Amino acid sequence: MVRYGTCITVTNDLSHIDKKLVNQVFIKLRYRIINGESHFFKNSKKIFLDMSGIILDCDLMRYRNSGLYHYCLNLGNYVNRHLKNDGKEEISFYVPPAEAGTFESNKNCIVERKWHHKLFKPFLWNCDIWHAPFQSGRIVPSVNSKTKVLLTIHDLNCLHEDTTAKQRRLSLEHTQKLIDRADALVCISHHCKKDVLGNLDTAGKPVYVIHHGTHHVSNPPATPIGYNPAKPFLFT
Repeated sequence: MVRYGTCITVTNDLSHIDKKLVNQVFIKLRYRIINGESHFFKNSKKIFLDMSGIILDCDLMRYRNSGLYHYCLNLGNYVNRHLKNDGKEEISFYVPPAEAGTFESNKNCIVERKWHHKLFKPFLWNCDIWHAPFQSGRIVPSVNSKTKVLLTIHDLNCLHEDTTAKQRRLSLEHTQKLIDRADALVCISHHCKKDVLGNLDTAGKPVYVIHHGTHHVSNPPATPIGYNPAKPFLFT
């Protein structure tokens, strides 16, 4: 298994990550779905014996030059690579139309359509767990849906940046609505978890800390491979 929920910027080398943490999140979610072990899973009686029915919301991949684009891309590729090696069913990705061919396992991509939000969402019929990967994003499954939700919170920067009281209030209110809909939370640091527990109501839901992954950076070439100035110069 892989450490699902880890923020990965541009990465292929994540062998150092503690892969047992995914069991603390998804396997516990799955176990509770199967057995109805807690108050927010008690009405769910479906039995899922593999990792099918998990969807990562990649809505933020519409912004190609953002860190969250690479977070979704590399996280999805890394998780499915390990699931495939373990002979398990891969997760799916809910992607903008422009990113339908971006992942290594493009057969797992569910292309977002406007009518999904106006009519119905057939991709949720067999969705066991929905991963909402950002605290300022969205959660597609409705409140009364059988689908369980994992929310990743990267930060509460509104508490530490130079923002107005109104901006802080609106940001925290939005994140609180996502927490209210979620069944489990992942914070990317203990500092983030402390902010969440101190400023928002998690209602006793499980909160896991899974740190960001790191990425491999290639060594720079010995000499420039592009334009090589003929003589020294000064940028102004």
